[in-house]
Amino acid sequence: MHITNKLLLSIILFCQLAFAGVEENEKRIEFLLNAINQSKGTFYRSGESYPATKAHDHIKRKYRIGMLNPFSPSKEEWTAEFFIDNVASKSSSTGEDYFIDENGKRMKMKEWLDNKLKTFNKNSL
Repeated sequence: MHITNKLLLSIILFCQLAFAGVEENEKRIEFLLNAINQSKGTFYRSGESYPATKAHDHIKRKYRIGMLNPFSPSKEEWTAEFFIDNVASKSSSTGEDYFIDENGKRMKMKEWLDNKLKTFNKNSL
C-alpha cells in the first residue's frame, strides 16, 4: 500500500472515531434533556420556580445557542459533563446554581444531572 493510501485510510478512520464520539455525546445530552422534561420536580432558576417543561425548554435553548456560538468549544468537546457544568446547572449570566425540588428533596441541578448521567452510563454498558 502506498504511503498516500495509508494516510488516507488513517484520516478516514480518525474521522469515523471522532464522529462516533460526537454521536455518543449527543445521545447522552439528549438523555439528560429528556430526564429534565419528564421530571415531576419543580426547577428553580434565579429565585423563580418552573415546571419541568419550562426548565427543559430553557436549558435546550441555552444548549442550542451555545453550540452555535463561535466562541464555544468545538462540537467534539461538548461532552455530557461539559453540558452539565456549563449549560444545565447554572445561570450563564450570574453563575447562580439551578436547583430542582423532587419528592420534597431540593438539590443542585448539577448533582441531579450527575446522578442521571451515572444511571445512563451504567445502563449503557
